[in-house]
Amino acid sequence: MRLPHNPFTSLTLALALSAAPITMASPAKATTTPLCASWVHMLDVSSNNPHPIDFASVVKAGYAGVYVKATEGTWYTNPYFGTDTTLAVKSGLPWGAYDYARPTDNPVADAKYFVAAGGAKGVLPPALDMETQTSSVAHDVAWMNKWLATVKTLTGVTPIVYTGSYYWWSGAISLSKYALWLAAYPHSYQPTQSACGLPAPKIPAAWAKKGWTIWQFTSRGLVSGIGGYVDLEAANPKWFTNLTGAGVTPSTPKHPVPAPLYAPGSHGVTVYYVQHVLFSLHLLPKSGVTGHYDLRTKAAVEKYQVLMGISVDGLWGADTSNGNVWYLAYHRPVETNANYPLMQAGTAYHDKVKFLQTTLNKAGARLKVDGVFSVLTEAALIKFQKSQHIVPFWYGKVDILTWQRIWAVHNAVPKHHHKAAKKKAKK
Repeated sequence: MRLPHNPFTSLTLALALSAAPITMASPAKATTTPLCASWVHMLDVSSNNPHPIDFASVVKAGYAGVYVKATEGTWYTNPYFGTDTTLAVKSGLPWGAYDYARPTDNPVADAKYFVAAGGAKGVLPPALDMETQTSSVAHDVAWMNKWLATVKTLTGVTPIVYTGSYYWWSGAISLSKYALWLAAYPHSYQPTQSACGLPAPKIPAAWAKKGWTIWQFTSRGLVSGIGGYVDLEAANPKWFTNLTGAGVTPSTPKHPVPAPLYAPGSHGVTVYYVQHVLFSLHLLPKSGVTGHYDLRTKAAVEKYQVLMGISVDGLWGADTSNGNVWYLAYHRPVETNANYPLMQAGTAYHDKVKFLQTTLNKAGARLKVDGVFSVLTEAALIKFQKSQHIVPFWYGKVDILTWQRIWAVHNAVPKHHHKAAKKKAKK
């Protein structure tokens, strides 16, 4: 359920919860784990959600796409629409937009207003959110068909329809040529986090053979990066793949949320994001930022995975996406025992000892960088730990606290670089 734009939000919410029809699913069937394990997790937002939204956290939570309210009728544009879609793109999150229909307005004017606001510029197709009934079902069906046809004519993109089985137009066969974004809450307005295990939703008659493409199964979801409740969706993985070129990795105990998998052949906003990150890290030339996941991108992702300290396969899945969030925040490998081993005199981690010695030299030591954790390296480490005011479990051994400071020093820009930058700025 979406609320129309209203300055009296709390009053609108109270009325909506008391009056809005609720789709109660058929008790005959329940969604099966093998089926829902591959559904893509999405969400939708509007100005009713607290802002700003941290889309980087949304991505890290496993959500693969977002719909943002763009307009309502011919008079309202969501003031957060531009910001939300921009931040979604910066976080590599494919987005689409929806128009909250006002069937008493002119459908052509409504459609033009929506398109002019940028409603059809997302990777995901534009959507018509039809929740308001007039006194005539024939009028409402004709209005919807006119709006949908106008958007398709103006943009060349086929829109989708958001509706539920409880609306009187839900049996209109003329609408079935458009994909269904189904609103059905088996748990009513109780907090719900996943569609898995929920009773199968009741499908509107017009889409009885096709079924849903997107299923909004709750308006009471909780997602990191968004304050309060938010609408959550499950999406057909084939539909998502056709739009983004991404595969979908089924849920696992390690990653309970099905994750998009970008690989050679993928395309779109997420690939642009990946390539921009690789370019910013000097792993991919600017000419490689094309929006198409090619072999150059795969090779650059492999190099990035080495920097992140994760398994190297050249694919952008859940582990790489999460590692990317970590690396951009801390500029060091993800914290695992393999990346940050406990080291002491006699340690055989040759490459990591060399890294330690190089960084200690950067901090003022004069060690031979030979990968041997000798008593000289131990003495230089103790001196470093005390100068950095580190209180490790024991001095002379590299624990996680020491690793964190080692990486901070490693990433620090030398003072002479700052001076050079200041001189250049004055010129």
